[in-house]
Amino acid sequence: MAEEDKKRYEIEMANYISSPMMAYGGVAPTAAAAAAAAAGMARGGGLMMAPPPDAVGPGGRRRRRKKKMKDPNAPKRCMSAFFWYSQDERSKVRAANPDFAVGDIAKELGRRWSEAEGPVREKYEKLAAEDRARYDKAKRLYQQKLRDEQNGIVPGASTSAAAATAAPVAAAANAAAVPIDDLEEEELAEEELIESEEESEGDD
Repeated sequence: MAEEDKKRYEIEMANYISSPMMAYGGVAPTAAAAAAAAAGMARGGGLMMAPPPDAVGPGGRRRRRKKKMKDPNAPKRCMSAFFWYSQDERSKVRAANPDFAVGDIAKELGRRWSEAEGPVREKYEKLAAEDRARYDKAKRLYQQKLRDEQNGIVPGASTSAAAATAAPVAAAANAAAVPIDDLEEEELAEEELIESEEESEGDD
């Protein structure tokens, strides 16, 4: 019975003509792609799944996606605790193992980080937290600048509303001799407190 099924299957497959549209997601293949698929089936291979024709450039090469350009004015990303640790320890690992390749150095740094004790980890986690706070603040200012530019607000030019808002803050900063950064942090802390109170009232 199994031999009969195998013979029947081989006869059906020899006479089977695949729709080229199926192999290309409903898009008609180029003549060259259809010929290549037919040749592959003739050699005993299955139906070849080729990329859609619009993904293939001249000469049959795949087109590369254009890389999104990074804004040079965007703030530098924050580093993790491991990267801070690696920055300090890399020279020591390289000095102890001059024959190590880049990958080997990275493995050794990872091993050392996993074995690092509490005080060492705390030092670098603190650095990472400070860097994260710096990045969050810089990112917030950068995004605000982008929104202002999209809305047609020119940086440096004072509008009446912006001047009215900035004047009390500047006056308070001068009167209390507190840096504006500290005032921003206080305002953020107050906003977070208000939000947390609103969330707790919503939970009740």
